[in-house]
Amino acid sequence: MVAASRLRLQREWHVSNIVLQSTTVLFSLSLFIWAFLLFRWMTFALFRWTPWPLERQLDRLPPWAPVLLYVTLLVGDALILWGVRRRRTWARWAGLFRSLGLVLLGVGYYAWSRDIVTAFFLVGIAGAQAAILWPSPPWALSWPAAYWLGLYFMLPLLIMFIVSLGERSSMGTVVYTWTLKNYARFFGRIGGKYLYLLILWRSLWLATINTLLCLLFGYPLALWIARQPERKRNIYLLLVMIPFWTNFLVRTYAWMVILRDTGVINTVLIDVLKWTDRPLRLLFTPGAVFLGLFYGYLPFMVLPLYTSLERLDWSLIEAAQDLGANMRRVFQEVMLPLTTPGIIAGSILVFIPSVGAYVTPDLLGGARVIMVGNLLQQQFLVVRDWPFGAAVGFILMILMLLATLIYFRTGGRTL
Repeated sequence: MVAASRLRLQREWHVSNIVLQSTTVLFSLSLFIWAFLLFRWMTFALFRWTPWPLERQLDRLPPWAPVLLYVTLLVGDALILWGVRRRRTWARWAGLFRSLGLVLLGVGYYAWSRDIVTAFFLVGIAGAQAAILWPSPPWALSWPAAYWLGLYFMLPLLIMFIVSLGERSSMGTVVYTWTLKNYARFFGRIGGKYLYLLILWRSLWLATINTLLCLLFGYPLALWIARQPERKRNIYLLLVMIPFWTNFLVRTYAWMVILRDTGVINTVLIDVLKWTDRPLRLLFTPGAVFLGLFYGYLPFMVLPLYTSLERLDWSLIEAAQDLGANMRRVFQEVMLPLTTPGIIAGSILVFIPSVGAYVTPDLLGGARVIMVGNLLQQQFLVVRDWPFGAAVGFILMILMLLATLIYFRTGGRTL
C-alpha cells in the first residue's frame, strides 16, 4: 500500500511538472506573439511593415481597438502565467476560460474575415492552452498532434468526400449535391466494359507483382547486409539509401535515357555488340513500368527487412541446425516467422505507393499503361471532373486503409 501510494504521488508530481512546463511554454509563446503584434501595430508608420491579413481586418476598426485588444491579451496572459507558475487555482481556471474564449474568437474571426490561416493559428494555440489546463490534463498532451492531424488529414478527407458527392458543371466547376453517381460510375460499365475496375485491377496487379519482386530480391540483400561486420553494414545501408538523395522524377528520366531507342542499352546492343540491327522496344512498355517501380521502391522493402534481420537472435538458427534441421527447415520454421513483421512492413510500404504510382507509368509507360494514379491526374487536371476524381481517390484510400489494417492485424504491432 505504501509503495502504491508513493508511486501514485510520484506520477501526479511528474504530470504536474509536465503541465507546469507546457503551460509556461505555451503562454510565453502567446505573450511574445501579442507583444510582437502590438509592436508592429504601433510602428507601422515608422517601419512601413507589410500588413498581414489580420492587420488588414483590424484596420477596419477604430485605431484604439486593436491596441486595447493586444494590451488586454498581453496583461491577461502575463497574470495567468504568473498565477500558474505559483500554482494558484484561480490562474488555472482563468487560463482555461480565456483559452476557450480565444477559440470562440478564432471561429468568429474566420466567419468575419475568411482568413483561415490566422483563424487556425488562434484555434490551435488556444486549444493547446485549454487542453493543458483542463482538470484532467494527461490526455491533453496529445492535443498538438491531434490538432494538426485533424487539420492536415481529417479536414482534407472531409472536403474530398463532400466533393465526391457533387457533380461536374458544364464549366468544369463543382456543383455540391448529395449523390452517389460518381461511385456508381466507377463500378459501372462504359462501352460494355468495366473500364475503371480494369484500371484498378491493373494497378493492384502491378503493385502486387512489384511487391513480390522487391521481396524476392530485397530479402537476400537485407540478409546479406545484416550478416556483415558492423562497419561494412553501415556502408551498405548508405548505398541502399543513396537513391533517396535524388528526386524520384529525375531518376525516372534517367531510366528513360537508358531504355529509349537511342539509349544506353540499345546503343550497346547495336553499335558495340552488333547483336541486332533494330533497336529493341524497351521504353513505353509494361516491362519498363515494372522496372521503374521495382527500382523506385526496392529500398522501402530492404530497410524494414534489415531491421528485423539485424535484431534476429542468430543463436536460434545455430540451435535449429544442431537439432538436425536443414537450411530449408531453418528458414521456414525459424527465420521466416521471426522476420514476418519486417516482411509485412516492407510489403505495405511498397504496395501502397505502387498502387497510386503516377510518374512511373506516365513516363516509362508513355501513358499506355494507365494506373489509378494516372486516372486521378486526368480527372483533376485534364477532364476537370473533380467530383469523380475525388470519388476515385476516396475508393483508393479505403483500399489502402484496408491494407494497413491487415498489416496491423497480422503482425505490425510486433515491430
